[in-house]
Amino acid sequence: MAAKRKVIITHGWNDSPANLWISWLAGELEARGFEVITPAMPNPRVPKLDLWLKTLSDAAGELDGNTTLVGYSLGTPTTLRFINDYPLDVKVAGLVLVAGFGDGIMDKPGALFDPPLEFDRIIERTKTRVVIYSDNDPMVAPKRSQQLAIALRAREVIVMGGGHFMGKNRFPSSIDRLPAALEAVLSAYPRGWRYRLSSIWRRLAHHF
Repeated sequence: MAAKRKVIITHGWNDSPANLWISWLAGELEARGFEVITPAMPNPRVPKLDLWLKTLSDAAGELDGNTTLVGYSLGTPTTLRFINDYPLDVKVAGLVLVAGFGDGIMDKPGALFDPPLEFDRIIERTKTRVVIYSDNDPMVAPKRSQQLAIALRAREVIVMGGGHFMGKNRFPSSIDRLPAALEAVLSAYPRGWRYRLSSIWRRLAHHF
């Protein structure tokens, strides 16, 4: 019996798993047979990063090659520190980072970046890496997400007009769904031979 595919989604500052695109993503993945874990971080308005890391570690359990980690906003460096410091030798299926950054908070290193993240170590521990950001994020400058993608040698996905992906109930100009995140998670898992064969036939048909 194949091992269960597991996705752990870590929300951001002053947020919760009820964030509209996070809850949408969780539902889409559960409908496809994934186990989805969305821990509620303690004191999200005044986060204590050691407590966030403990909460994530306790919720995640053991990581393996069927695990994908998704981090959003402040959940991105939390997730990066978690996989960076994970005590066992592991290579997870995927790392998906949304509106994220990999350097200091408000020009201060903070607990998540002191000591500095070892990006080569994180790359070694992740099979696939995707960084998703918008072109008009008012909270995390797109350049910071771009720099993170370069450091992680990750695929970049730019969502035009997505803002900080806070959900329309809080920001009317934002979004409630994030298909790019769903595609990024699914891409971390090899498709079956039937899918690969149909893809080959489609490519061949395109040439005739």
